[in-house]
Amino acid sequence: LSEEGKDYLLKNGLINTIKLLKSYLKNRFDLIPQKWKFIDLIPKNKMGKIDKAFINRLFEINISFPIILDRIMEENNVILKLYFHKNCNFYNGHFPNFPITPGVAQLYFASFLGEYFFNKELTGGQIRKIKFSNIINADDTVNLKLTLNEKNVTYEYSNEDKTFSSGAFSCENIFKGV
Repeated sequence: LSEEGKDYLLKNGLINTIKLLKSYLKNRFDLIPQKWKFIDLIPKNKMGKIDKAFINRLFEINISFPIILDRIMEENNVILKLYFHKNCNFYNGHFPNFPITPGVAQLYFASFLGEYFFNKELTGGQIRKIKFSNIINADDTVNLKLTLNEKNVTYEYSNEDKTFSSGAFSCENIFKGV
């Protein structure tokens, strides 16, 4: 999304943004997408071509993704600005009158994005130093900082005021050779 599109999304919500895009496309194209994912950049592979495999993986996952609004990339650090929209399917049943982001969803997104940005397998390792400090509510915008170290990828969800959760994923697969 453009900056104007991101502002519209934050002010009007995901459903209204998709309705607006569909109405715009309806007058211009015969086919209109039924599934929508919003990311800050089109993913590219090492050769600089569109990473179709990653895009397909995003659509195959049966969990709603927070919307990536922005990213800052350095050699061993990535900071992502994420919007946890209230329509994410992991809020279903997770306190209907007070939807909060489940810890398991936070872990999943941190490991998924850590694997993507650092090209490391994190799902076969241990998760260490997990700490949940504050609640991420539906419609919150938070930063996810991922840092690649020698043996692990650390993560921290935070905003200007507080840290929500943090931990580390081992880059060593504990199941190798089993």
